[in-house]
Amino acid sequence: MRVFLLVLCVASALAERFYYDGYTVYDLYPESLEELEFLNQLMHSDSNLDFWEEPNRMGKCTVMVSPEYQPTFMSTLSGHSIKMEVNQEDVSANLKKFWSELDARRSMRSPETTALDFEDFNTLEDINAYLESLPSGDCQDAGLVCELRVIGQSVENRDIYSLRVASSSENKKSFWIDSTIHAREWLAPATTLKILNNLVVNYGNDETVNHLLDNYDWHFVIMVNPDGYEYSWESSRYWRKNRQLPPSGSNCYGVDLNRNHNINWGQEGVSTNPCMETYCGSGAASEPEVQALQDEITRVNQLNEIIVLMTFHSYGYYWMHPWGNTIDFEGRVCERADDHDEMYDLAVVVADAIESRYGTSWTRGSSCEVIYATTGGTNDWAKAVPGIKHAICPELRGNDFVIPASNIDMSFQEIWAGLVAQEAELNQ
Repeated sequence: MRVFLLVLCVASALAERFYYDGYTVYDLYPESLEELEFLNQLMHSDSNLDFWEEPNRMGKCTVMVSPEYQPTFMSTLSGHSIKMEVNQEDVSANLKKFWSELDARRSMRSPETTALDFEDFNTLEDINAYLESLPSGDCQDAGLVCELRVIGQSVENRDIYSLRVASSSENKKSFWIDSTIHAREWLAPATTLKILNNLVVNYGNDETVNHLLDNYDWHFVIMVNPDGYEYSWESSRYWRKNRQLPPSGSNCYGVDLNRNHNINWGQEGVSTNPCMETYCGSGAASEPEVQALQDEITRVNQLNEIIVLMTFHSYGYYWMHPWGNTIDFEGRVCERADDHDEMYDLAVVVADAIESRYGTSWTRGSSCEVIYATTGGTNDWAKAVPGIKHAICPELRGNDFVIPASNIDMSFQEIWAGLVAQEAELNQ
């Protein structure tokens, strides 16, 4: 295992962090289509509200409200009989505890160990150092071919890496996993890294891993949104978007990269207001991170034929496939792909395997039918443009973006069970 020096500047990080003092999180329960549409309109028009779980067909959404805006929020809801419960009275209590414990764990890590802790959350610097070490480190030790490529730069000129893991130089059909298109969803890269590590360190010792690597190539983009992820460590833990500069006339940073792909861009589940969390950008694929991701998916699919693409998010316990849009973008009837039933049948197999690990409950289906209508997402683009049949958007476990590190291994274990079941079903 390659050894790295862990550099930790706790004092400076703490000085810059925003702790959301006095922010309250509410669970809202719309019970009619009218209430659901009202909340959807509110989400895309009121930049003072941060919807953690967007208004959806499952009957609950979650929103964070600043202390200054709570009177206005309550007044806005007063004309509607929407059931509401307090999820967190003061977000800062949980967030300060999270940072205190994480900083303490990191300060105790020895420089004689690897900079990456697969049971904990890791900085962008540590993740990139690990990826850079693999071709001549763990991959070489395991007799694997690992090809690391810089596929582009972010808005702030950080490298975006793509990694191919294979048992030989011969191109084979492939599985694709990307994560962290939304910066605050830390469980997604943590789970992806454990999947990657499991493949690398257990090749030659585990029959399942041997089968998955001898028959397929595996491609990873761990950090689609490096700027946003770095910002979520340094300043705002709940930051979602990239760090695109504010457009003319605005002082709001960032674009929602999962609304920026050039597939039905700007149609549904998006905002054209730069201050909104779902701001879709100045144009289709306007963001360098999205351009890099699309180009790499296209390149890999031409060489290796991606049979399953998975773009990991958190949270929600959902296993979703296309499409995200409604018919004619009218917001009522979801459009179904021609092969919807085939995709759904596979989703049932995968979700059943995931649930069997810890008894969790996962919802499966098209993203429009499971949660809400959205356009410009990675998996819809991957199915529509390069033509990847199974383009999946899993929403991992949890009920908050700030989740205890103890969930990382459980997330890996249940998702790994799903991946194994998925390959077996496709191989029948």
